[in-house]
Amino acid sequence: MKMPWKTAFIRATIVLVAAALTGCSSDSANDRGRQTSAETFREPPVVDSKAGVLRISLTPKPSTVSVAGHRVMMMAYNGLYIPPTLRVQPGDTIRLRLTNALAEPTNLHTHGLTVSPRGNSDNVFLSVAPGQTQDYEIRLPPDQPPGLYWYHPHPHGFSDMQVRN
Repeated sequence: MKMPWKTAFIRATIVLVAAALTGCSSDSANDRGRQTSAETFREPPVVDSKAGVLRISLTPKPSTVSVAGHRVMMMAYNGLYIPPTLRVQPGDTIRLRLTNALAEPTNLHTHGLTVSPRGNSDNVFLSVAPGQTQDYEIRLPPDQPPGLYWYHPHPHGFSDMQVRN
């Protein structure tokens, strides 16, 4: 029976991510005599809220980063392969300045936060043109459940490419 393409894609992605994080590849796994360049996972920078407000500036831009000992060009926030972890508490406000250093429009979207999609909050319809800046104000409700949530670019027509890069 043929595996659905989404399942195959997810399995391949998991293998690629695991290989990147451990510094292994299918060639090196089969070639015991060859040295691999392994990197140790490093905790990304952490930005904590203070007095109920988290302030951060993010700049998505083309960046050269090291992945499993190889230099690669990708789109990255603040030039980091793994962008900052944002730590907030229920009831906090995220004040985020997004400066677009890409050659195409972008924006920022969060997953799982029970916040407003209107105005300059978690609004996927905002479009930040190249060279422009957008100030976001995302107010978390007092009953926001704890969890691991992620943020990423979500400009319509560009989100797939930007998330993959």
